[in-house]
Amino acid sequence: ALRQVYLEGKTLELVALSLARLAPLKNDSKPALSTGQKDRVALARELVRQDFKTPCSLQELARTVGLQHTQLNKHFRTVYGTTIFAYIRELRMNQARLLLENGRMNVTEASLEVGYSSVSHFSKAFRARFGVHPGTLAKNR
Repeated sequence: ALRQVYLEGKTLELVALSLARLAPLKNDSKPALSTGQKDRVALARELVRQDFKTPCSLQELARTVGLQHTQLNKHFRTVYGTTIFAYIRELRMNQARLLLENGRMNVTEASLEVGYSSVSHFSKAFRARFGVHPGTLAKNR
C-alpha cells in the first residue's frame, strides 16, 4: 500500500511537471509602489509635460523628484507603461501634429517648435509614428 501511494505521488509529480512546461506560470504581479514613489513619478511626468521641448537629463529629473534615475525609469514604466523618453517623443509628436493640422506652422517651424533640431530626424520620427510624412499632413489640412 505504501509503494502504491509513493508511485501515485510520483505520477502526479510528473504530470505537474509536464503541465508546467506547457503552460508556464506567469508572475504578472508587480511590486506595489508606495504613495511617495507614485507622487514622485507623477511629479516627474508633470515636469516633463511642462518642458517637453527642452527636457532636462534623466539624472537631473531624478534628482529633482528625489529618486535614482534607474528607479525613476522603472517606476515611470510601471505606472505609465512607457519610458520617459518615449513619453517625451509622444508629447512632441502629438503637439507637432496639432500644429501641422491647424495650419499654424510648416514642417520646419513645427519641428523646431517641438524641440527637434533636425528636420530630417523629425520627419522620420513623425512618419514612423503616424504613417504619413509631415509635409503631406500639412498640405492636406
